[in-house]
Amino acid sequence: MKKINYYRWLYFIFLLAFILLFSITSLALIPGDFGSAGGGPPDGVVDFEDLMIFAMHYGESSLVHNITKDEYYLTIQAALDDADSGDTIKVSDGAYYESITFPSAKMIILQSVNGPSSTIIRGNNGSPTINFNGSLAGTTIDGFTITHEIENIGNGIEINNSDQIINNCTISGNFMNSGFCFGILLNGGNLTITGSHISNNSANEVCIGVFNNSGTFTITGSTISDNTGSLIGGGIYFDFPTSGILPIGGDGESEKNIICGNGQIDGSFSLDFQIADAFGSLYDTYKDTNYISAYCE
Repeated sequence: MKKINYYRWLYFIFLLAFILLFSITSLALIPGDFGSAGGGPPDGVVDFEDLMIFAMHYGESSLVHNITKDEYYLTIQAALDDADSGDTIKVSDGAYYESITFPSAKMIILQSVNGPSSTIIRGNNGSPTINFNGSLAGTTIDGFTITHEIENIGNGIEINNSDQIINNCTISGNFMNSGFCFGILLNGGNLTITGSHISNNSANEVCIGVFNNSGTFTITGSTISDNTGSLIGGGIYFDFPTSGILPIGGDGESEKNIICGNGQIDGSFSLDFQIADAFGSLYDTYKDTNYISAYCE
């Protein structure tokens, strides 16, 4: 009769108990439900898949946190897809290689933790970096650099019948090798821009920093500069005749925008390229409430 090795069995029992205790303790230390390993939304349970994801990404700052729900995600889009209207999402430092779309009929606030120099969204080739489609009033993006990789094409932000706020963002490095490139394209809705930079976007044909096809538009305390195209480059353009004085800049120093250096890539710059509508230059209309010049100092 074979002799039973009780010490070996006791060793295995002790090892299993240790692994179980460690796993339970580790699960308790996970800051939230991370969803699936493929970047899907949380399933409502903090389990061993979350432990695996947390271990794989431990030490990285690329975590996206819905502070309203207290849930974590590996991509911004996964967080947006799972968000409810009224939620606030905080994005940690890092570069996020994705084009994102805000869900329609919701109000969501998307904020970086440490501002645009630390938090970069690089859009997919051939797509705008950010899409707004039917977002509700109060929707906000705050503190991001919105761009594309070199040689990739796409607009910075496209807005379709949405109400949103863009605050403390840098929209730059977006490019089109043919046709039109826009730092921001507004197709209906209400857009407010504060404290942002729309600069250094370019195209082989036409590039405009902010192109208002339709909708209402307010911009203060921002810089629109060095947006250039081989044929035409411009700072702010309204694709319709405007009337009256629109809320572009203001009398206070903090409200004035800097609009300069927008024009043709070959160096043809003029005041007419900086701000215009379908009837022509708006320089005289806005020269007192903004700092407008053909060339940047």
